[in-house]
Amino acid sequence: MEKDQYRSTKVKKVYTLREKDRVLKYLGSIYRNAALRMDLAENEQANSPLKNCIQDDRDFIYRIDRGLLCCRPQTQWLIRKEYLENNDAGWYLNFVSKHTFRRLKEKAVTEFFGILDLEGN
Repeated sequence: MEKDQYRSTKVKKVYTLREKDRVLKYLGSIYRNAALRMDLAENEQANSPLKNCIQDDRDFIYRIDRGLLCCRPQTQWLIRKEYLENNDAGWYLNFVSKHTFRRLKEKAVTEFFGILDLEGN
């Protein structure tokens, strides 16, 4: 076999729904912390160490928000409520049943994960 044949093969990681959920929970935690630092930095002096990381936080939040804008409205709402905001467990029961939520969440997670290109397709 030729060397070029081996180079063209790329192993693609396929994430389970549980793995995607964990990744999005982690991203949500970073998102909330970045938003908090940005809020705190508004009240800090210009040369504080907090001000130095604000641009990275701003970029991260922009990328997540921009990714959400590319999603369907239902996906935007669900991702924001489930991962990016602090909500109590079972918050969705005021809107949909548990079964419906799981079905909608699976679609939303798959869509958002794809838009952020986290699977490296």
